[in-house]
Amino acid sequence: MNSSFTPLKTYQGISIEELKTLINERDIYIWGCGHLGRIIKRCLEKNELSIKSFCDSDPKLNAFFIDNVKVISPQDVINYARSKQAFIIIASMRYRDEIEESCISAGLVKKEDFLSYIHISRPEVAIDVAGKCNIKCPSCPMGNMENLLPAGYMPAYIYKQVLNKLLLELPLLMNIDLSSWGEPFMNPELAEIIQMTETMIPCTVSTNLQISDKLEDVIKAQPSQLIVSTSGYGKSYEINHAGASWQVFFDNIHLLKELIDKYKPKSQITVLYHLYRNNQQQDLDNLRSLCLKLGLKFSTTWAYLNPYDKILDFCEGRDVGTQAQKVLDVLSWDLMHSLKLSKTEAQDPCLCQRIFPIINWDLSVSLCHIYYYPIISNNFLDTPLDEILKLRHTQSQCVICQKHGLHRLDIEILLKKYPKDKILLQ
Repeated sequence: MNSSFTPLKTYQGISIEELKTLINERDIYIWGCGHLGRIIKRCLEKNELSIKSFCDSDPKLNAFFIDNVKVISPQDVINYARSKQAFIIIASMRYRDEIEESCISAGLVKKEDFLSYIHISRPEVAIDVAGKCNIKCPSCPMGNMENLLPAGYMPAYIYKQVLNKLLLELPLLMNIDLSSWGEPFMNPELAEIIQMTETMIPCTVSTNLQISDKLEDVIKAQPSQLIVSTSGYGKSYEINHAGASWQVFFDNIHLLKELIDKYKPKSQITVLYHLYRNNQQQDLDNLRSLCLKLGLKFSTTWAYLNPYDKILDFCEGRDVGTQAQKVLDVLSWDLMHSLKLSKTEAQDPCLCQRIFPIINWDLSVSLCHIYYYPIISNNFLDTPLDEILKLRHTQSQCVICQKHGLHRLDIEILLKKYPKDKILLQ
């Protein structure tokens, strides 16, 4: 194996036992009451660590109760921590650096008075309960690798066996994502699978919202997080979501609002807008305004070419195919320059090692959540997790991936680390 290869370790972070020692019987406050804060709360409570309160920088949340825990102001929590009555766990991805700086400025000591979520062991799992999709987006394997992938869905009785094995082998499991590449709403037993999961562990469901007949049942099942994925408004939506109808999406997002008002689910529901060069400015403003009108949380992310199997083909000089090339032509960021920057970090740890295993609908296990291939186990139920981890940690694919720096290709991170570089395209 290449001497410059940095082996995967998987599940980085301190254990619950180490966290209990660090907290030393102080009251625990979680700074950030979004999805991340909630799943950390549930995991800690499952391991006999009770949460005193949430706190959040948004004053509108002050005095609210979330998951039966009161939200208080950050200043109150900082004061408690100064007097050694409180231990703070930061649970905000976007504002982690700013919150850490606030704590340090107030005289608190990192890893003594507070700790960020990134330092806690928090394994997540992805289970593609539907290995098929109702549209063919060129940016995902269902659009650019369709003929290479098996199609089907995972029955609820099989899912139950998978869930039980995961809970036995991963007692600190924090979240299960019920979709990787397929459309989970195509699984006829999705609502049952959500309910089964939520009794044990938080779960996330992502959907293109092109299917409405199961939407009510899913809302009633109350997944911890529901993500509505979109990539445009009107014409640009139909270009980026090949085979999808803007009118169907428009009707279903209004139906989603009606169901939220009717059932008032505890789910955190977010419309996630993927940014390409062809769907910004007016289209972005239009969808943001629509979500504001409907009272839906709106967020943006950078669009990628998925899976990274195709980017690896590009790096290795192989043909990526017509569909994948269409995506490369409209990315918002400079692929060559981004690859150059990520390659300079080739010796740094893999950003993808925490989310594992990646279980496909047919029980096969993929190496990584950003790749579809290679398959490292044909049957998750027949293979102990320790053996699957050994298989993962010795894959030659990781050597090739690290050689090109693809394990560090995250545009949000690159933008923060290299703010003066022209990563984004005009």
